[in-house]
Amino acid sequence: MTDKKRTSLKDQVASAFRFKAGTSQYLQPKDEFYFAPDDDQFLICDPVDPTRCIRFDAGTVATGTTAVVDPVKVGVMDLTTAVYATPTVLTAADSGKRIYCNVSSGMDITLPAIATGDIGMEFRFLVGTTIATNNLRITAQTGDLLQGGLWTPDFDAVYTAPQGFFDEPNGSSHLVFTANGTTTGGKRGTQITYTAMTATAWFVSGINVGDGVQATAFS
Repeated sequence: MTDKKRTSLKDQVASAFRFKAGTSQYLQPKDEFYFAPDDDQFLICDPVDPTRCIRFDAGTVATGTTAVVDPVKVGVMDLTTAVYATPTVLTAADSGKRIYCNVSSGMDITLPAIATGDIGMEFRFLVGTTIATNNLRITAQTGDLLQGGLWTPDFDAVYTAPQGFFDEPNGSSHLVFTANGTTTGGKRGTQITYTAMTATAWFVSGINVGDGVQATAFS
């Protein structure tokens, strides 16, 4: 292969991958590569069914900024800026995320409607800061009824004896979980998982830590 052909190949690779090369006409080990296809064209598709694809979208990244996708944190949503009575609306694309509920003044969370193709989507809520005012409220869409149940232990600074009860939604009308930080749960250590069991039902499971004379969190 002549130097001319090598240079031509390098130009083609540079055009396709937009790499930052050194001064040499040859590809060097220290050349920096930037794989930058149009983000509406670069798809990762299922080998059996190529209509099932994943697409990365850089449209919301600020000009001149490189956003880093951390594989450890990609499944995390930290609601540190959530405001009570201003719902954080989840979508099916958030499925699989660990959602950190660390706002003592309370927060509202709205679940997505369950479509037939969404069966199996799941959200895990982790309470790291006890609700001190207002509530932690998680609301399902009309028709997406709550089933399953939560173990609701009674928090005590000093262990005395097992206390608590199994809190179970009725499966026929309950859509809302409301934790007030005491009697209906929502203390630090609460962890609740919602799984779309059918197109009309969420299966709720986990531990809802409460205090005092406890009552159901479901309505």
